Amino acid sequence: MRFHQTFNSRRCVSNHSITVVYASYCYTKHSLKTTKAGQVPRNDLAFIPDKHRLKGDVLSLKITALSHQVTDGSNYRHLFTELSLSVAAGECVALMGDSGSGKTTLLNLIAGLEPIQQGEIALANSCLSAASDKQLSRLRRQYLGIIFQQFNLLSSLSVQDNIEFSAKLSGRFDKTYGFALANELGISSLLPRLPATLSGGEMQRVAIARALNAKPQLLLADEPTGNLDDSNSALVVEQLVKMAKSSNTALLIVTHSVDVARRMDKIYHLVDGRLTAMTG
Repeated sequence: MRFHQTFNSRRCVSNHSITVVYASYCYTKHSLKTTKAGQVPRNDLAFIPDKHRLKGDVLSLKITALSHQVTDGSNYRHLFTELSLSVAAGECVALMGDSGSGKTTLLNLIAGLEPIQQGEIALANSCLSAASDKQLSRLRRQYLGIIFQQFNLLSSLSVQDNIEFSAKLSGRFDKTYGFALANELGISSLLPRLPATLSGGEMQRVAIARALNAKPQLLLADEPTGNLDDSNSALVVEQLVKMAKSSNTALLIVTHSVDVARRMDKIYHLVDGRLTAMTG
């Protein structure tokens, strides 16, 4: 499973400014504002109400009657049919299902990386279908954290710079917090190194630290333990749950691991385009 990473010229336009294309995010140098640690810049989403913009606010996810189809050769295949799901602030939800069932596509839609065909996705009671490309880019920068299965580390930056990248762009950079994350994830000794010198498991933990360091209000994780051994997998899950609970962050995690899923508050199984709540 992979997040959609197609370069979209409508979302990435430079106009004599420095544009950084990073894992389908688009940030221009002009959009970087100097803020106090922990504050969100005021040039955020117009469609997110003011009461959800300041430090300490919460963001919930609500998906209603979402239907989506994809092309399969000359045919169309329905991935979702009237799919509905809610993830409250501070809630940890696992999404399971067979490969090709649409789990990653669902994450793409939530992140605004693919257009909504039918139904609605709302964050803080504001509908994504009403947002412009610029607003969606700001949404990803200031509110969302995404852990990609394929890491998407910036190869020219050190581990430390990768970990700090999203936090600096979001205006929530805290050097002490970043170092603490690296230490807890067992990657503090890797900070000066480049991604090309790391193992798959090390790169995955760096990508996880990068997402957590930005202190997102909604965290989407695509198989975050897929390249980790049992010990590091347990460590990562502990950090994800800890952040969600302590920061009131909504967490939606795609996983094939039953052990990982059982650590979440709720588990859903995506089968034939529909979600089924799993119990026991």
